[in-house]
Amino acid sequence: LPLRAYVRSLIGLRRRHQALRDGELVVLGAAEGAFAMARRSAGERFVVVTNADAAERRMDLVLPPGWGAVEGATLVDLGDPSATRCSVTDTGLHVRIAPRCGAIVRIE
Repeated sequence: LPLRAYVRSLIGLRRRHQALRDGELVVLGAAEGAFAMARRSAGERFVVVTNADAAERRMDLVLPPGWGAVEGATLVDLGDPSATRCSVTDTGLHVRIAPRCGAIVRIE
């Protein structure tokens, strides 16, 4: 996906979802170039994960108390299906993110 189209898709996603613009923000973790945060507003919940490092990173994430379960989590398509893998278990959200990539997970 060309950079301009990628940026436009991110801007469109942010415009469509209030939680990504001005929802409550909680940092879930940061380590070795990877960063994860959760955002929620108006019944929407998202987890945003980025990896600025040159190596793949894995993050095991748990939502804060009062944010509900991670069941129903789906990876938002950002144009590169190989960039991120996401799985959900009883203990949380497990994300593998490729080098210099980002991912958005919507939690229903």
